[in-house]
Amino acid sequence: MSKPQKKRVVHWEDEVPSSPSIRVDNIDHFDARGKRWVYGRGDHFGKLTVNMDVWLAKDGRLFARFWSRNDEVDWYSYEIVGLSFPKRGKNRAVEEFGEHWVPDCLRQEYDNWVLSEV
Repeated sequence: MSKPQKKRVVHWEDEVPSSPSIRVDNIDHFDARGKRWVYGRGDHFGKLTVNMDVWLAKDGRLFARFWSRNDEVDWYSYEIVGLSFPKRGKNRAVEEFGEHWVPDCLRQEYDNWVLSEV
């Protein structure tokens, strides 16, 4: 029997299974140069817009940043550990990286951050 999903503030279209082997590590802000943007979303709460962007490094590591244009919102950066994508040619379509692959632990972290900022 699967455990019930926690009620989230942020709506996701696709369900994704959680895995204990995948985690997000809080890191210092990273430079996205040389990395490829693979996923992004923006959520609106009244006048506040919060964002999550994910980049794929050439070595296969994934990085996420939670940010807002609002000066009062704290930005956070993460490395997604334990989730990797098979390497393909340079022309790999960004569409392959829809929200269906965003791991539950990153969704949870984003939801917690949104709750702390709203």
